[in-house]
Amino acid sequence: MNRHKRNWNRRYGTDILIVLGMGLAFIIFALITLFPPLYESLPWGVYMLFPGLIMIVSYFSSKYAVKKMRREVKGALNSYTTNRIKIAELSDELKINPKDIKRIVIDLRTNGDIKASFDGDTGDIILPELIKARKDKTETVAQSKVEYCPYCGVKIPNRSKFCSSCGASVE
Repeated sequence: MNRHKRNWNRRYGTDILIVLGMGLAFIIFALITLFPPLYESLPWGVYMLFPGLIMIVSYFSSKYAVKKMRREVKGALNSYTTNRIKIAELSDELKINPKDIKRIVIDLRTNGDIKASFDGDTGDIILPELIKARKDKTETVAQSKVEYCPYCGVKIPNRSKFCSSCGASVE
């Protein structure tokens, strides 16, 4: 099956605040037109109440769906036993668009919910907790002259205090 022609079940949207603002504007306009002087000139203004209510309901349902997707992606990332996860596999498992998976991972990382990075060559998700656990088990990596960031696994110069990729302290 061609990956580009798939019909994904769910989309991740973080720009839903605009819908709430528009819904509130419609409701305020409808309530203002209920006053007698305005009602005579704009009797149709009351009908703006219905689209406003629909927009507010869609805002809260979208917000719930976004939270649910974030929980699902975070749970799926925590359930993997490898430190590299292919976005296509995660996308197939959760039925979420691969671009949206990347956005969710970036949002989770920005909020401090997970520590993850992306492989620049393959686009895989790298989970540093598993990298760190493996480095603790094998001391040969720590004894070598080339040092790696314990959070993202990128090679760092010997005298660096911070990782150039993720900005974490390496001391």
